[in-house]
Amino acid sequence: MTQGAQLILVDGSSFLFRAFHAMPGLSNAEGHPTGAIRGVVSMLRKLCADYPESAIAVVFDPKGETFRNEIFPEYKANRPPMDEELRCQIAPIHEIVRAMGLPLLVVSNFEADDVIGTLAHQASRARVPTLIATSDKDMAQLVNEHVSLYDSMSDRETDVEGVIKKWGVRPNQIVDLLALAGDTSDNIPGVPRVGPKTAAKWLKLYGTVEGVMANAGSIKGVVGQSLREHLDQIPMARRLTAIKLDVDLEVTATELKRSPEDVEQLEALFTKWSFKTLLAELREQRGSEAAMALPELEVSYRTVKSSLELEAIRSEVLASRCMAIHLEWTSCLGGPSAIGIAIAAVPGQGAFIPIQAANESSSTLDSLEPALPLDQVVQGFKPIFEDESIAKVGWELKQLWKLVQGAGISLKGQCRDVQLLSYLNDNLSRGGHTTEALAQRHLDWTLTERVELVGTGKHQRQFREVSLEQASDYCCQRADANLRIAEELERRLAGSRALELCDEVDFPLSLALGRMEMNGVCMDSRQLAELSTRLEQRMREIEREAYALAGGKPFNLGSPMQLAKILYDDLGLTAPRQSRTGHRSTAEAVIEKLATEHPLPGVILDYRKLAVLKATYTDSLLEKVDSQSGRVYTHYNQVVATSSRVASHDPNLQSIPNRTEDGLSIRRAFVAPPGFQILAADYSQIELRVMAHASADETLIRAFRQRQDIHQATAAEIFDKPLEQVSAEERQRAKAINFGLIYGMSAFGLSERLGISRARASHYHRRYFERYPGVGNFMASTKDSARTLGYVETLLGRRLFVANMRSPAPALRAAAERTAINAPIQGGAADIIKLATVAMDRKLESVGLNARMIMQVHDELVFEVAEDAVDRLAILAEEVLSNAIELLIPLEVHVAHGSNWEVAH
Repeated sequence: MTQGAQLILVDGSSFLFRAFHAMPGLSNAEGHPTGAIRGVVSMLRKLCADYPESAIAVVFDPKGETFRNEIFPEYKANRPPMDEELRCQIAPIHEIVRAMGLPLLVVSNFEADDVIGTLAHQASRARVPTLIATSDKDMAQLVNEHVSLYDSMSDRETDVEGVIKKWGVRPNQIVDLLALAGDTSDNIPGVPRVGPKTAAKWLKLYGTVEGVMANAGSIKGVVGQSLREHLDQIPMARRLTAIKLDVDLEVTATELKRSPEDVEQLEALFTKWSFKTLLAELREQRGSEAAMALPELEVSYRTVKSSLELEAIRSEVLASRCMAIHLEWTSCLGGPSAIGIAIAAVPGQGAFIPIQAANESSSTLDSLEPALPLDQVVQGFKPIFEDESIAKVGWELKQLWKLVQGAGISLKGQCRDVQLLSYLNDNLSRGGHTTEALAQRHLDWTLTERVELVGTGKHQRQFREVSLEQASDYCCQRADANLRIAEELERRLAGSRALELCDEVDFPLSLALGRMEMNGVCMDSRQLAELSTRLEQRMREIEREAYALAGGKPFNLGSPMQLAKILYDDLGLTAPRQSRTGHRSTAEAVIEKLATEHPLPGVILDYRKLAVLKATYTDSLLEKVDSQSGRVYTHYNQVVATSSRVASHDPNLQSIPNRTEDGLSIRRAFVAPPGFQILAADYSQIELRVMAHASADETLIRAFRQRQDIHQATAAEIFDKPLEQVSAEERQRAKAINFGLIYGMSAFGLSERLGISRARASHYHRRYFERYPGVGNFMASTKDSARTLGYVETLLGRRLFVANMRSPAPALRAAAERTAINAPIQGGAADIIKLATVAMDRKLESVGLNARMIMQVHDELVFEVAEDAVDRLAILAEEVLSNAIELLIPLEVHVAHGSNWEVAH
């Protein structure tokens, strides 16, 4: 920024919206949203710190309409009403701005742009160096030799040359450019077919919009015709885009002054809104003793070095009836290997227990301090772990469970996994659900990052090499934070079904998934290696075929640039529109269309499929097979998918192809060890059954109750013919319709999917909802509810938040509506498989079968079972899965078994 700026005019409305979208989900102890307040205040305090001598004024839009609505009633009519979560934060922001001693201006009938424009014009005439802090492109018209724009997010300043470089016109031509091109964000109509680049070109030729209008007759082509047809609207558009420079204000630019901060008022406001970091900074500025440590964040952390100190921690936990834990561990075969355990019984206190390495007398940490054996620690806490009256709190508690269950210890009583609570609170959380993110979001607390201790790149070290003092503080911070975060999230979730879901479904599920992670899956590495070799050979054959089709010229089939040159330059195929960077797409959808013009694109598609199979599956799985056990060990994540489905990663076992011979070959490599079989139990058409239940559509329910082929039944309804007369092709189309429409697919999307005309697709679309009116009503009510509440609910009452339901952008809004329709269906199916997984995990523990659950793949559970127990497990699995939940229609389960997963599927 220009350090010589004497006046800074802040576009408060611009700051407001940026902060609201940048910091979602924050609230104070009473649940009042605070993200926008925090963001705006932080940006203003930075400006004040950077410019201690400059006058800073903050300008906001007024309530209601302005003079522009009198000129054009549809002005900004495309914008949805302001989100109530944002509206309720405006008054608190105004209050804090005043307490900061900054002039606050809100003028009825005029936007913030006009007030800023008037002040900037006055300052410019007085030759006062001025910065306008905004992200609003309209403000570029105010730039001159004395006035520049400043974007605080990118820390970028725009002067006259910057405007010319960005827009291609001088600042005094910006109004004319916007009058010609329009402004969709404000619903200001421009000349159709005319964008900023065309408008800039005309203004370079003719100087002003009046010059463009005078020469409209000489401008050729469709844009010239469009200009001539819309000449009458340009003057109005110019009046709407022009920022006023003569608003009658009670203060002039040269009279704007900063007043001293009202520190006591700011302290009270920062306390009210739970801004602990800002409060600390404020107190530190004052030099008060309170700045040394806030009461909310006063901490006392220690390192445990003896059995006596260990007993003291147990006493603290018994007194508080709560134990928050952070486990520091490394991964090894059979579960986590502990480096240290931190425990917090009350907020602000924590104790770190360094764990003695196996066969060593010292800690696994880089220290000569004595450490306690893991067995002594976990056995010492066994009565607490198994005491149902003592709450256990932590992040990813399944790792702690893995650690203690190996010693024959259970986790009983209330278990609060903060990442699961966070996901239940907000499945969309863009900041993630790590302890660091949750501490920042809910406590306004910045934790020490792991990278600060271990470093990065070639200088990175193992955590066990960190000093004991650093490790102790790091781990105690997290145990303490987990305790505070759990308290905050429990408060937020009180009154909803979320806490019940956590106790009855999500946490028990995490333990079942943890058991599957430890079980692993047996792999036939030789079969995988042979398949990888065959894929490599076929790829080489396809390469030679591609070279021949390209005229005998070798090229890299994996290079988009080389492929584009071959397809579009050498072969002359229909080229798609170039991207902004000048590249021509070789994406799959584009190549599929080109396959109708020439055989090479089809060959490229075949090559890509094989390359993906080899890299993503055969080679990747081979790398993950443990050399000792011959098994792969995946990780299951419950807080990644916005639909609430469980995800598998490192390696991903949930996306193994099952519709091609190559994909089936990969599944054949998932084998049972000698004396065992693979048994798979999966739900039949689970999402359609959830839709039938959720919509209560009588026709759909009747079809399922009568055990009809649902796709055949839909074909009979749509094509208006008896079931027995439905052809295979009609059934296939009905299948696409069933699955497409429950995901909110439009008639256009259906035409693309089926390769039919839009008219025919529209007919199918209309016919479907005529025959299944309950489905249509469910979709409409779901969208309405999501638009009103911001979330939908699954079968179990799980709230899944949906973004952009009120977005002014049609594409974003349409995508959000599709998500709203799909979320309760896919989320409901996820609920069912979660219930089934928990129930099967408990059954296997209680019935004594020689079997174990080894995978959860969407709607399927996969087991490894002794050959003499296959029949018993098949009966048990079918019974448990089909009775996981009671719906209006029966759940149907398919069970099969064999020597490998492909046979059992």
